[in-house]
Amino acid sequence: MGAVMKEADNKLCVSIILPIYNVKRCLSRCLESILAQTMPSDRFEVILVDDGSTDGSDSICDEYSNAYENINVIHKKNGGAASARNAGLLEAKGEYIAFVDPDDYLDADYLKIPYEEAYKTEADIVIFDAIKEYPKDKGAGDRNKNKAVAKNNTTQLLRHSEKGFVTSDPQDIMSMRCQVLYPYMNAHACGEDFFRNIPLAAPWDKLYRKSFLDENDLRFSEELKVLDDMCFNFVAFGKAKKVSYVPVTLYHYQIWDNSITNSYKADRDVKDKEVFDFLLNQIRKESDEVGIVSEKSVTQAYYARVIKSFAISLRLCFFNNNNPMDIKQKKQAVRRLMDENPYKLAFREIRLNNLEWKLKIVAIAGRMKDERLIYLLNKLQNG
Repeated sequence: MGAVMKEADNKLCVSIILPIYNVKRCLSRCLESILAQTMPSDRFEVILVDDGSTDGSDSICDEYSNAYENINVIHKKNGGAASARNAGLLEAKGEYIAFVDPDDYLDADYLKIPYEEAYKTEADIVIFDAIKEYPKDKGAGDRNKNKAVAKNNTTQLLRHSEKGFVTSDPQDIMSMRCQVLYPYMNAHACGEDFFRNIPLAAPWDKLYRKSFLDENDLRFSEELKVLDDMCFNFVAFGKAKKVSYVPVTLYHYQIWDNSITNSYKADRDVKDKEVFDFLLNQIRKESDEVGIVSEKSVTQAYYARVIKSFAISLRLCFFNNNNPMDIKQKKQAVRRLMDENPYKLAFREIRLNNLEWKLKIVAIAGRMKDERLIYLLNKLQNG
C-alpha cells in the first residue's frame, strides 16, 4: 500500500457513501469498521447521508462528523436509498466511489485491496467478494460482539469466481451484466467462469471510478422503489470498458431480520413492472444507439429476471399469509398476471436451461397458465 499511496500522494483516493435511515442499532459498528481501515484516513472521505432518520441515527452521524475530519454529513428529507446515494455522489471528491450499507461492516482492507487493483489496472469497476451473515443479536451490540456472533451462525460466502482477472472483452463484461439481472446466468471472464447463483447486483462489493460514473451520467433511479441498485449496475456494466476482480472477502453483509424481507407487499407487482419498464427502455435505447437488436443473452437475462420477480411477488404479495383475499381471489389475480406482458412473453421465450430448477417449474406452469400448480409450488416452497 505504501508504494501506491506514495504515487497517489495528496490525492483523495476513495469516497465512501452511506445512505442512512433509522439504523441506530448498528451504525456505530459500521463506522468503527470504516475508521479501522488500513488505508490512511487522509486518503479517503466518508459521506454519511442521513435520509430523514427519526431514531437518533442523525445524532450519531453528527457525533462522528465532529470527531473525525474525513467524515462529513448530509441531512436531507427522506427520499429512499437511491436518493441518498445520489446526494452523496454530488458531494464526493474521491477518485473512486464505494457504497456501503450502514447495517453491514467491513474488513480492514476493504479500501486498500480494491484501490490498489484499481490504481494498477485503471478499471472502471473493481469487483470483490462478500460474506452473508445472520447474526442472532438483534440489538445494537459492539463490532467485536457481532463479529463473534457471526462466526457461530449461518454464513454464506459470496465469492464470484475462482481466480482474479482484468478484462476489457465486451463479451466478458456483457456476461457479467446478464448476471447482474439474474445470478444464475452464466458469466465468464478471461476463460474463467463465475459461480452461478451468486448475486452481482449489489453496489457494496464493488469500487467504481468516479470519472466513469460522471462521464456516463450514472446515477441511481429515484423513481424505482425496488431493485434500483440492480438497475444501476445493469447500466454501469453496459457502459464499462474495463472490469477487474480480486477474489478476496472484504464485506460483511448482514441479514438482521428475515421477517422484514418476507413481509406482505401489496403493490410488489406494480413496483416490479416499473423495474421491467426501466430495463426494457434501457435495452431498446442501447439497440437504437448501436443500430442492432440487443444481445440475445441480455434479452434472456431480462426474461429470467421477470420470472424470478414473478416468483418473489407470489411470496410477498399474492400468496402471502397477510393478503386479505381468499384463495380463489388470489389464484384469479395470479392468473391475470400470467396473462399480462412481460410475464406472458417471458414464460414463452425463456430458455429453461437459463433458470435454476425451481424457476424452471414456475416457467413451465406459467406457460401452461396453471395458477393451481403455481399455488402448490409456492405452498411447498414457502409453507
